[in-house]
Amino acid sequence: MEKVLEARGLLKDYVSRGVFKSTTVRALDNISFSLENNKIYTILGESGSGKSTLAMVIAGLTDYQGEAKLFDREIKEWAGQDRLGFCRAVQIVFQDPLASMDPRYKVSEFFNEALSLHYPKATKKEKLSLIEKTLSDVRLSLDVLPKRPHQLSGGQRQRVSIARALILRPRLLILDEITSALDRETQDRVLGIVKEIFNRRKGLILMITHDLDVAEKVSDWIILMRGGRIVEISPKGKFFEEPVSEYGRELLSLRLQ
Repeated sequence: MEKVLEARGLLKDYVSRGVFKSTTVRALDNISFSLENNKIYTILGESGSGKSTLAMVIAGLTDYQGEAKLFDREIKEWAGQDRLGFCRAVQIVFQDPLASMDPRYKVSEFFNEALSLHYPKATKKEKLSLIEKTLSDVRLSLDVLPKRPHQLSGGQRQRVSIARALILRPRLLILDEITSALDRETQDRVLGIVKEIFNRRKGLILMITHDLDVAEKVSDWIILMRGGRIVEISPKGKFFEEPVSEYGRELLSLRLQ
């Protein structure tokens, strides 16, 4: 099976500057892994485990030390030299869709902005057809296009964000805590859409979550993180039946209480 995302000795430090001294915090500590295509991997861990920092590295949004390769290309070099090409290959959706939506924009403008930047030769008819198909993938219709973010429900906003990422046909889709602000029913609807999208398009999906239920519903593999390190990489079934790490066993025991 093709290895599409690989890391070796990956390090990421953050420096907190105080009045009298600076403190260095190691967010990623010697991370190494190799991930296959056509899988959904969930990076699971508590707050501060490093999972979102790892997502930012893979999305080309922060610098790092060590190696991180996507499709055999070093991420920081690819993202630095060909930002548009990298963005077509990798898209990330964040927990709070409002943070990435200009409240003055209509939904149609979010899509047209992306299409005009990445596909400037596409006609209006071609763009509308692509928008309609992508909205259909997330169970939305063209009715949302004239609306602004505040006119949408939380679930609708998140689905618009997912559609906005999907419209570029990325080979890697990163979903960072996309259900944590949603009620359980809406969570299940969004996760069902993620599975449907994956089954139709394949590729590689990285889910970032602290929620064991979310991880169990969508994953093929679990990447468990703690304190900036990967403590376990296991198939979902094995992880939820018999995790190999002590930390994994602790999480599952707490879940049963």
